[in-house]
Amino acid sequence: MVSRLFYIGILFLILYGCAPLKNEYAQLRFKSKRFTIKPNKSVILNTKIDTSSFYLKVLEDDRNYMYDIKNQKKEIKNFGIGIKFYSGGKVGLFNNVDIKNKETLDPKKATMGYYEEINGELFLEFIFNHVQSGNYLVKNKIFLIENDSVKIKSYKKAISPEHLAIYKKIELPNEFLIYTPDW
Repeated sequence: MVSRLFYIGILFLILYGCAPLKNEYAQLRFKSKRFTIKPNKSVILNTKIDTSSFYLKVLEDDRNYMYDIKNQKKEIKNFGIGIKFYSGGKVGLFNNVDIKNKETLDPKKATMGYYEEINGELFLEFIFNHVQSGNYLVKNKIFLIENDSVKIKSYKKAISPEHLAIYKKIELPNEFLIYTPDW
């Protein structure tokens, strides 16, 4: 009887250790070894990426995220989708962000990811969860960085198609830069 309880306890600990953890906002947090890229702490990389800005998605596969194209207004309609880079090779993918509310930019509410420079090219990785297929890794490549925008290409996977997205750089006030990632 005691040995049976012992084996059940060991099995529980093994299975519990394999599962990702969730934070208080139900965001999955994985160990860095689950990612194929390893975050580098290059000082040169921090000159290419602005860690004090938020990058708001404005265009994806010719679906325009800009507001009122026919009247030629260039106001950004906030769809709340974007990315925020952090030091140490960490990046957060945000949904439902209000640029005017700093609480929505808490990295605990973001999908965790890492970025790395490999042979002069910049790559991002995120792990997503899907009901039918479980957790899957998506690798992206940043292939153009301009003063106010970033173009990111997502590679095709079995569950996600290849697509191109453009993110517009939004400068954040200093009071918005109080958060650090929890991964």
